[in-house]
Amino acid sequence: MNDQDNVLSWLNDPAHNPTGMSLTPESRARVLEIFAEAARSNPDKGVTLFIDGAYAAYSMDHHGWGITLGEFSKECIWPGNLLVCYGFSASKSHTLYGQRCGALMMLHPNRAFIDRLVEVMLHTGRGTWSGAARLPQATLHSIHSDLDKYVGWLRERDRLQQMLTKRRQLFNDRCEKEGVPILPSHDGYFAFLPHETPEPIAQAAAARGLYVVPLKGGIRIGLCSIPTYHADQAAGILAEAWRISS
Repeated sequence: MNDQDNVLSWLNDPAHNPTGMSLTPESRARVLEIFAEAARSNPDKGVTLFIDGAYAAYSMDHHGWGITLGEFSKECIWPGNLLVCYGFSASKSHTLYGQRCGALMMLHPNRAFIDRLVEVMLHTGRGTWSGAARLPQATLHSIHSDLDKYVGWLRERDRLQQMLTKRRQLFNDRCEKEGVPILPSHDGYFAFLPHETPEPIAQAAAARGLYVVPLKGGIRIGLCSIPTYHADQAAGILAEAWRISS
């Protein structure tokens, strides 16, 4: 805040990638309080919180941020220099991977300010990407304007979420049994093993048939790509790779 006139913070929640962790309702409220206080304390600065909700559809609390933001807007005097944005991913929520379709929702008490931002986003977006892909937009419109299709999508989403939950439970249970210090992942697509030198572990796991992604500070495990019947085995392979590489 001391070094620049505008600050943008990006928060991937719920079902954070790569950790699989999600904020509690109390933590979400506290995040908003912190940003509101930062805006009030620096009235000449622009403060923006971007909530990346790409994986929200496959979290346990689909509409958590909507509820928290609703309560916040009722109870708080919203600073004029605070903008909250929420990113929605149609690609993730409707398993349209590769279509790169989503939406940006902007929250601010001044409607004229939002209208100006919409114009800026419209022309900037067209200048950068031309037009957004039509097929995924048409697909979502078709699903959500037809009750039978919408109910079918809800059932499929719930089925996939339950599948991810089952995989996560099997994976976490085996990691706990093996003493592997993975982060306490909650929901979504991923789990994360903190480690200062993740590459040797990833290589050892790959040699045994488990492919994970070494990142700065640890290893991302894609539970979304591991069949349920292999989840326990995958955790066992990770444990072996972790032991021989640590």
